[in-house]
Amino acid sequence: MRFALAGALFAITTAALWHNSHASPQRLVARADDAPRAPKWLDIPDLTIKKELPLAYWYNYTARVVYQGRDGLIACTQRVESFNREISAIETIQAGDPKKYGMSPIVKHMFAKPVTKKIGGYFCTLSTWPRSVSLKEYMQQMNPKQKDKALPAIITQVVAALRYLESVSLVHENINTENIMVRQDLASSIPEIIITSSYSLWGIPMSNDFSLFWVVTTESRRERFLCDYGYQPPEDYSKLRKVDMRQRSSWMLGATIYDALTGMPPYGFDSVVSGAVPWPLETFENVLADVATTGNNTFPPVETSHNQPLLKLMETLLDANAITRPTVSKLNATLLEELAKSGDTQPPNLSNPVSIWSLLKLAATTVNPFARSEPK
Repeated sequence: MRFALAGALFAITTAALWHNSHASPQRLVARADDAPRAPKWLDIPDLTIKKELPLAYWYNYTARVVYQGRDGLIACTQRVESFNREISAIETIQAGDPKKYGMSPIVKHMFAKPVTKKIGGYFCTLSTWPRSVSLKEYMQQMNPKQKDKALPAIITQVVAALRYLESVSLVHENINTENIMVRQDLASSIPEIIITSSYSLWGIPMSNDFSLFWVVTTESRRERFLCDYGYQPPEDYSKLRKVDMRQRSSWMLGATIYDALTGMPPYGFDSVVSGAVPWPLETFENVLADVATTGNNTFPPVETSHNQPLLKLMETLLDANAITRPTVSKLNATLLEELAKSGDTQPPNLSNPVSIWSLLKLAATTVNPFARSEPK
């Protein structure tokens, strides 16, 4: 069955709320014990479900899949507005010109490009990519010293991708170690990345009146904002009424670095010999509320890493004060230059403030593994 772009896209209403209720730890555990199987209405030949994912707000089904031998992700919704928003965001990413913002064109290939189909009453997007592993799986194969050397090139690319999103008035609301895929068997020494879960993109694409602020109550924020358990920023549990989505994304990137180094996000889990045990949801909410009130983080320090630029970036992004936390586009260029130079891959001269992104041009000299045609 060939996926084709589903009919004319409906206009996206800027007032539409499409965020997610993040999964509770109990739900995460329950999902892990379930044998993955496609719902009866999801009739797609050559599609195998690998892992069901926590439901995104206004999406009825999301899962990791294998389609025609390729790893991928499927997301289905009965709301055409949510479907149109996702497609519009992807089209904006692919139609944009990264060079206008001082970035390499390869940055566009860091986002999974879905194909689409209407299945019964559901609007579905399916993204596939070449053989890769999630950042979480990639880090599990490494000792602390190897992580210190491998992460800089990966995080530099993620920063560039998120900065490009901000440039076209978009933000990814679910950055984590599971949504960053790493291509590890390239001839190039640079591990290439792809960011998945395009249903997590939010914004007003290419709006002249660009604003990524939401004015919502704390209760509404918890219900609607999309974010995996453990990655929520403190302001989700504060009394702030103005929330900058870009600063939320910054926190998630910091939590991603923390997770990559330690095996779990900064809050929400306790480390045990067998892995990580989730906190009761009430405990998690109370701790985050206290952090938001005091402005002081209480998560355990990362003692296994000795990469100072990486740790400095993580601490900058995990600023408990949402007001002083920088957006990705406002990160210090010198710090990013130091980060890029701290890994195995030495980038070219980065003396120009925007040339930190020229690290990506080095990766562009090899065949881009994520440039592909639609599945046949």
